[in-house]
Amino acid sequence: MKVRPENEDREEAPRSAAREPASEPRPPSQARVQSRPETRGTLPADPASAKLQPGMAPMTPHPAPAPTGMEPVDPDDMPTLIDTRFRHHLLAHGVNDPNVDQDQLEAISFESSLATFAPSRHESAYFDDQPSMSLRLPTIDAGALPSGDAAIAEDEQPSTQMRALKGNAIAVATMMLTASFIIGRVLGLFRNSLFAGLFGASVDADAYTQAFYIPDTIFNLVSGGALLSAFIPIFTQYMVEKRDKKTAYYVANIALNTAVGGLTILAILGMIFAPKLVPLYVLNTPQGELNEIVSLVRIMLLQPIFLGASTVLSAILQTRQRFLLPALATVLYNVGLILGLCATLVDSKTRLFGGNLGIYGATWGVVLGAALQFLIQFPGAIRAGLRYRPAINFMHPGMRSIMRLMVPRIVNAGMLYLAFGVDRALASLLSQGSAYGFFTAFQLMLLPISIFAMAVSTAAFPTLAALFAANEFERLRHVILTTLRGILFLSIPASLGLIGLARPIIRLLLQHGNFTAQDTSLVYDPLIFLSIGIAGHASVEILTRSFYALRDSRTPVYVSLCQFAFMIGLSILLFPMGLRGLGLAMSIGVLGEALVLLLLLRQRLRGFDIQPLFIFTVSVLAASLVSTLAALVGYAAVDRIISYTGIDGRGSLEVNALLAARIGAGIIAAAVVYLFFARFLQIDDAVPMLSRITRRFSLKRRRAS
Repeated sequence: MKVRPENEDREEAPRSAAREPASEPRPPSQARVQSRPETRGTLPADPASAKLQPGMAPMTPHPAPAPTGMEPVDPDDMPTLIDTRFRHHLLAHGVNDPNVDQDQLEAISFESSLATFAPSRHESAYFDDQPSMSLRLPTIDAGALPSGDAAIAEDEQPSTQMRALKGNAIAVATMMLTASFIIGRVLGLFRNSLFAGLFGASVDADAYTQAFYIPDTIFNLVSGGALLSAFIPIFTQYMVEKRDKKTAYYVANIALNTAVGGLTILAILGMIFAPKLVPLYVLNTPQGELNEIVSLVRIMLLQPIFLGASTVLSAILQTRQRFLLPALATVLYNVGLILGLCATLVDSKTRLFGGNLGIYGATWGVVLGAALQFLIQFPGAIRAGLRYRPAINFMHPGMRSIMRLMVPRIVNAGMLYLAFGVDRALASLLSQGSAYGFFTAFQLMLLPISIFAMAVSTAAFPTLAALFAANEFERLRHVILTTLRGILFLSIPASLGLIGLARPIIRLLLQHGNFTAQDTSLVYDPLIFLSIGIAGHASVEILTRSFYALRDSRTPVYVSLCQFAFMIGLSILLFPMGLRGLGLAMSIGVLGEALVLLLLLRQRLRGFDIQPLFIFTVSVLAASLVSTLAALVGYAAVDRIISYTGIDGRGSLEVNALLAARIGAGIIAAAVVYLFFARFLQIDDAVPMLSRITRRFSLKRRRAS
């Protein structure tokens, strides 16, 4: 039991009230969150005249609060939402409350650890027990509410309900993030192309690739997604649930200083012990190359310091509904890397830096990109209310909650980077350029996954969480299956298409400058086998989020840990195949992870019939095989036409333009054939927009005939 002082005395509403509304009418002193913005905040003149909106049940009246003294409060009767007339929304109980469902906070911790941030990732992790269309709202005294700086305006609240009422703001934020994501991917491809032209699959390229491992591991273990996903719910809890802006930013300062201080200490230790650490994962390498990797590692260790600070600033801005600067920050990181490569290019032409900048220009570009990511967000965080203070307090309840939420994510990240370390060690035992080739292929493989899977899964997560909160299990199963069908419908043909056109795509993007035709095989061999697992990577995105929506953050982590252990063993077993074996091991591991998650989800959601999904997958696979053959035919046909007409580009630009024409013809042929067979097999309904296109085309063809 808890006791509240007189100035905090308020009526309490049972948490289960929204699920089973009482039959009595609601008194006029209470407010309601309406399902339509235009009716929000309107109160009936008397109970008799109150008209319920469709789908809304009557509310239970409450007795008046005790005027004086201390009143014991039952924890089960804690409110989750306060009167919207005063614009204060309680998202959840405090993280230190014994009745808080910690799985709700852990769900956001793991869900947010994925590569791409979108506002919808976090908005549904603060699970209210009630559906938003029927919320019981207790009466409160306006004088008891904070004012001035302590008050939080509706625009600044990150609650699910308030965002739902302001759909235009969500749409704008989503468009900004999507645009920045696309721009970042384009810049990433340009960066890879520029790097390949400057260094090829050389010793410098291998050294640069291997040097990333230690800084990335330190950042992701200490900060990265773990800090971002753990900080957001705690910061929001202080800002909104406790309405304590001062403490919220005090916790933000603690997190910022802890991240920067911890990463600085680890960076210094990494610089000191780099000569001992690098040989642990770079095997069978000459001492000269090891010395070069150590030098690059020491420079790159400045990167996690800036990125750690940037992570906290991004969390503050995203929680305050300001998504533009975090979106621009991801773009500027690639800009910094490109500027470093441009400095090397200029130095090689003009000897501006003595002609010896080389790979160090690209390395300092990494630090520049991280610094730009921090610098562009710091003024925005100040405008959002942050006032920097040099505070460090590990015993503060908010900081202890953040650290507790970070632990599972750190374990998961540690296993992931252990698997990557094994891959790097095995790749270092192969020929020169193997490490660079493998991880370049991995980046190319991630492109269709990020486009088809991450965007769709991120958009579906809020709906899944809301349906689970409303006990709409039938619709929940339908949405999961529908989303999974859509992802498979797009990812399977992308996988086979990338396998069919892998070599010309690599030639177009990478084969120029110092990247020779012999180097192409170093990327082509692993890319073929990595592409086999694209459907698995894409399916894991939605299946993992489905467990998060069910408030189960442990199952995906356990499965992921088992998958990483299995992948490490399989990589060692298939190592005689070289880079092909490493790619195949990763694909088998992620396909197995997707299958296990699907079977566990079927067990969790009774009535989850996967037989139609299996039939659908076979149909998609058949249509994809035919479309891949069409892509090869289209590519060969244009190639034959170009050879017949005698058009052969003499300059590199003309050659690349003709190669792009061949690839474009193959992609168009594959898309047309795939849509035709999808319509024929009646699987085009997996993506509604494509279904409408194919149906309109069929209708026009029938009218023409």
